[in-house]
Amino acid sequence: MNDEATANAPLRDFDEAMRYLASQTNYEQRLDWSYRRLDEQLPNVADFLDERLGGPHKRLPRVIHVAGTKGKGSTCLMLEAALRAQGIRTGLYSSPHLSHITERIRVDGKPIAPERFAALLERLRPELDAWREQPKRWPITFFEILTAMALVTFAEEAVDVALLEVGLGGRLDATNVVDADVAVVTAIGYDHTDKLGETLPEIAREKAGIFKPGRVAVVGPMPEPAAAQAVREVAEALRPRPPMLRMADDGAFGADRGTSGTLRLRSAAWPERGLAALELEAPLPERPRQTDANLACALEALRALAGEATPPSVATLDLRAAARAAGTCTLPGRFESMRGTSPSGASVPVILDCAHNAQSLAAVAGAVRERDLRPVVLLGLNRDKLTPEVLAPLARVAAHAVATTVPGSARAAGPTEVATAWMRSCAGASEVELVAECEAALAHALARAAATEAPLLITGSVYLAGALRGHLVAPQR
Repeated sequence: MNDEATANAPLRDFDEAMRYLASQTNYEQRLDWSYRRLDEQLPNVADFLDERLGGPHKRLPRVIHVAGTKGKGSTCLMLEAALRAQGIRTGLYSSPHLSHITERIRVDGKPIAPERFAALLERLRPELDAWREQPKRWPITFFEILTAMALVTFAEEAVDVALLEVGLGGRLDATNVVDADVAVVTAIGYDHTDKLGETLPEIAREKAGIFKPGRVAVVGPMPEPAAAQAVREVAEALRPRPPMLRMADDGAFGADRGTSGTLRLRSAAWPERGLAALELEAPLPERPRQTDANLACALEALRALAGEATPPSVATLDLRAAARAAGTCTLPGRFESMRGTSPSGASVPVILDCAHNAQSLAAVAGAVRERDLRPVVLLGLNRDKLTPEVLAPLARVAAHAVATTVPGSARAAGPTEVATAWMRSCAGASEVELVAECEAALAHALARAAATEAPLLITGSVYLAGALRGHLVAPQR
């Protein structure tokens, strides 16, 4: 069979669907691309959805759109848990995936089936190929194809609420084709500075680019006043119909953790629903403090959504029950408590976290320090993360490090690069070993942790966490 015939052959199964996807432009696996090119790409995606797929993004009854440097994935998972606990049908689109690509498209908490994934891509492929042949049209990329697949799925499944996590930035992200009822911006920090800008106000403006005229915008704590002001300016620029802006920095909402472990969630708008504050009592899952702010963002977004009349299940949302469901839900790969077995048979406590930038790794390091832990760290990173700003907070709390390679990432640094960056960051305060293959690195790190009676922390990459999660077990409650 010639190449052209192969390219046009039906996608008979999931493996063939993945080969087709792998042949598309994938910015997740590249560093050498221009962010400004997306100025043209976003309208191109909107036109493709309208002209070739019938506008699935316009057939969603309610949408919550979530951006941020850190915490957007956790916020989406908590929103999903809160809504599902009250029988509200949800669609969740997130990226990247932890263990399997089908996790990126979920309906009622369940990933799309591989068979449906392949069948849906087969339906879309003729439209994608025809679009590519049109003059003055950009080909639809890997991430944009998945975005289209999610929107089609949610429209066909008639979900009550669609939850969309931004891939990169916000303003020019493919998910920004939606007219979201509520836009959420969680914590921001320095990441993708070559794309989003080198200052926090520049990054904040890109994240706030998901705000929509006349809608609601919920904004978590900002790292500096200039970033908060940049967010306000984005909202003001949408006059004459600026969004209703609800910022944690303005006291609109927030979260306070007491010494006993109780979490107090507050909102200036909740009294209209007969609530001054919500108290979540211990035991709550052990998570970094940033997760408290994410939970507050999620609850404030739900409160705003509940102000709408439809669907009725959303309008009558029980905020207490929503807070309980969101606050106690499992967040895979987010400071997740697990256990592993060393080669000698010893059981080792493991913390699995997919933190991969300076802000998220600092939060993980802070949570480790609060718990007075000195873990062995199993670490894999992408090449653009090998800086003291990224590694120093983690290096200060580690007893020992094992450097490995992130599987499945063309951007991954080799273990020698990771180890060299680690030693620069910790000034030789902790030893580091190199084990290139991640599963072998896990066995080595578990052995080291067992020998020193230390916990193991696995972090640095979503792909590393996803590759190793299946080799660990959740502790029995």
